[in-house]
Amino acid sequence: MNNVSTAQLLDSGNLVLFQGQNRDVYSWQSFDYPSNTFLPSMKFGINRKTGLNRVFTSWKSSVNPGVGDYSHKMELVGSTQLFLYQGVAKIWRTGSWTGLGWSGIPEMSVKYLFKGTYINNDNEVVVIYYLRNTSILSRLVVTESRTIDRQSWNEVDRKWVGIWSYPNDQCDGYNHCGPFGLCDLYSTFAAFECVCYPGYEAQSQQDWLLRDGSRGCKIKVGTQLCESGDGFVELNQVKVPDTSTARVNMSLGLKACKELCLRNCTCLGYASADISQEVTGGDCITWHGDMIDTRTFSEGGQSLYVRVDAAELGALFLTI
Repeated sequence: MNNVSTAQLLDSGNLVLFQGQNRDVYSWQSFDYPSNTFLPSMKFGINRKTGLNRVFTSWKSSVNPGVGDYSHKMELVGSTQLFLYQGVAKIWRTGSWTGLGWSGIPEMSVKYLFKGTYINNDNEVVVIYYLRNTSILSRLVVTESRTIDRQSWNEVDRKWVGIWSYPNDQCDGYNHCGPFGLCDLYSTFAAFECVCYPGYEAQSQQDWLLRDGSRGCKIKVGTQLCESGDGFVELNQVKVPDTSTARVNMSLGLKACKELCLRNCTCLGYASADISQEVTGGDCITWHGDMIDTRTFSEGGQSLYVRVDAAELGALFLTI
């Protein structure tokens, strides 16, 4: 009888398989092989020991559970991020983990209903979502409409209702404003949502007049970085750039991160990897190449520090 397998559907929604009489260890569980739905207490990410990568994939349609065109997966290159793909093309990015949530999902801050736990050790790199109020039924769905939807169950209407959805606007589109471009829907001065980082200008003014920011920005003519007087301009409430090619130092606080970046002529910007600890320590992300897929939020996000030369610093100071 020790070889008899028993299946059980847990209250969490996890279908598990027990081997023999041992109910403490699963021989198999459905949470390791997800479809389009991410439930509370599920692990999203990679088992370093076995190579298991839990990827969420859309259905073909709302009534056809076949494998669809969109997938949501974790990438470990640089600083860990989650991406939404259409085939092999990236269409949305969560941003890096900030200690409170993903940089590109302000709704995950501490004041909301959901708490995320990020685990990165020798065994696994995963994120797990929990509900602060366990009486609520909630799920995350990769839809066939190229979005990731957070939904909660409405008992009165007997249906799932949306709480938030990404991509949500044009600034959520991956790399919408190109390298060194900032997507800002909240500026009262710009006629176009794409603006350049301080110290940069559009690669093509003609493209920007046509409201095409995909080519991004280039450093201003005459800029002399890595000279005496270099400094940083703070961009507030942003999703920091794609960290796939960034460098991460988990032992440096924000002040030391600034000093590290300033000493390296290839360093073009920096940010804290953990805003929950940036006053007492935090961690350090630095960028040494194209900084892409940056946007602002009306609330949430974090600070990004962009390197500029002495002349740009002086010009910005005079405009304050």
